Amino acid sequence: GGEDLFKVVQNYRPLMINAANNTNDNDEKLMYALTYIKSAQPGDQFAPLASFFAAYANYNKEDFANAAKYAKAAVGDERVHAQAEQIYCMSLEKTMKTREDSLKYVDALKELDVNKYFFQIFNIYNSIGMQDKIQVLIDESLAKDPNNKTAYLVRGTLKGDKQDFKAALEDFKKVVEIDPNYVHGWFNLSKCYGNIADDIQLKKADKSGRLFGDDLTACSEAYEGAADALEHVRALDPNHETINNWPMLLRMYYNRMGKTDKAKEISKIIGDE
Repeated sequence: GGEDLFKVVQNYRPLMINAANNTNDNDEKLMYALTYIKSAQPGDQFAPLASFFAAYANYNKEDFANAAKYAKAAVGDERVHAQAEQIYCMSLEKTMKTREDSLKYVDALKELDVNKYFFQIFNIYNSIGMQDKIQVLIDESLAKDPNNKTAYLVRGTLKGDKQDFKAALEDFKKVVEIDPNYVHGWFNLSKCYGNIADDIQLKKADKSGRLFGDDLTACSEAYEGAADALEHVRALDPNHETINNWPMLLRMYYNRMGKTDKAKEISKIIGDE
């Protein structure tokens, strides 16, 4: 009878988990996983594992809607949390076709961890023209985690885009205070100092390009700040693999500061000498 069949299925269920785990055939993996899921009782401790295998198989079969569905069911299990979350996010990203899909993806990322996925959420809002949401995102993220370096980096970049360089500078300083080993933080800090110096030069120099008094001092200090920040980039990225153009910028700043010996040293790194 039906009860006997249920007992038979129950006896073989642990084997289904092992079979789903061990096979490299996506159709077989999906078959074993779904059979386990369909016969699972509420609270079954291995059901999230079966859901993960179903998500994995569906993703490989490019059925991203079902991959996302089963990955979401597996995310809460510590044994497969990281892998399930990755499949969940990648699957949702693959299904993004409309504005509504994009917003659905944003909601999913926020539900997982708004700070962890801050940059992805920012990029989506930016790409679909929802700039009003970006400031809300920044405020919410910093309220949740005052040490979210990515939020400060984005906020500083947005301020810089509006030519508010001094306000942007404070955000970039905060980034490297939070993470002194963050190459992009130091690089953005350097560019901001450079923008401040260039802005002074553009607005305050006479017809011969000369600055005097406080303007000269402020410009020199800004170039000093730019060079110092790039020296941090140099220490963290000596082979300029992360930031490929820092040597050229550093040489430019040293030349503008009249430090020709240091500029020549950088020329050797670039290969110009």
